Amino acid sequence: MTNNIWVSFQAFAGGITFGAFTVYVLIQNGLVLGALGATLSTTAPRALRFWSLILPHGVIELMAIFIAAGAGLILGWSLIAPGNVSRWDALRKASRDALPLVGGVVAMLIVAGCIEGFITPSPLPARLKLAFAGLTAIGLTLYFSRAGRQVRAPQGGQLR
Repeated sequence: MTNNIWVSFQAFAGGITFGAFTVYVLIQNGLVLGALGATLSTTAPRALRFWSLILPHGVIELMAIFIAAGAGLILGWSLIAPGNVSRWDALRKASRDALPLVGGVVAMLIVAGCIEGFITPSPLPARLKLAFAGLTAIGLTLYFSRAGRQVRAPQGGQLR
C-alpha cells in the first residue's frame, strides 16, 4: 500500500514539472504492470492466479493513481497556460481545484488497502476474486458516471 501512496503522490506532485514527471510516472507504472502481466500470463492458470492477486484491489488503486495524475496535470497545465495571471497565482488556484481530488485519492487508497489486506490474500477461489474486481469496476463506473451531477428542475417548474 505504501508504494501506491508514493506513486500517487509522485503523480500529483509531478505536476509542478509542467506535468512531465506526472506523465513519466504513468508510463513507468503502465510498463511495469504490462511487463508483469505479459510475463506471468503465459498460461491460463498463471494468468488467472496473477490477475486474481492484482485486480481485486488494483481496480481501485489504479483509478486512484489516475485521479492523482489528473490532479497533477491540472497543476502542470496551470504552469503551461497560466492565462492573464502569474504562474504562481495560476498554480495556487489550480492547487485549490486539485486538492479535493487528492482527498478522494486518499479515501480510495484506504479502501484499496483494506481489500489488499483481506480479500487479495484470502483463500477465496481466483474466479471469485476476479468477480469481486468486476463488481468493483462496475461500482466505480456507476459512481463516477453520476458523481457531481445535480438534479435539474424541468423547464418552467418544480421537480416532481
